[in-house]
Amino acid sequence: MSDFIPNIIKVDLDADIQKQFDSASPKGRSRISRQYILDNLRGVYNSSDGKVIIITGKTARKFASIAYEPKMRITPYLVDALQNAVFEYISNSDKLRDDDFDKFAYYSITFDIGGKLYKALLNIGIDKNNKWTLYDINPMEEI
Repeated sequence: MSDFIPNIIKVDLDADIQKQFDSASPKGRSRISRQYILDNLRGVYNSSDGKVIIITGKTARKFASIAYEPKMRITPYLVDALQNAVFEYISNSDKLRDDDFDKFAYYSITFDIGGKLYKALLNIGIDKNNKWTLYDINPMEEI
């Protein structure tokens, strides 16, 4: 990731979904996150640089597979992240991550979660037909 801090997305910890996260177990947070993506975010969006990126059921499954609390907290902000992240680079897929994608594009974004800043890379899978799909956010680390 580059050294500068890209656009910062502030997470509203008073939002209803955040209150659901507060009262849920780690497994419950994953379930809430997955369902939120399926119910509210599946669709087609434009990235900050005009690429067409889709959020799918695969996004929901992958994104909610790890019960990392900061990652769950940003669930409602995935579209904002796509629209504000800064392109970093594209690399070939090692196929160990996912056989569906030939390449991955990486975009950096920063989240403010309760006053703590987290720098993250959006991982966008690119298939053989040049379809771009939000696959994961990894790494995501406090700065």
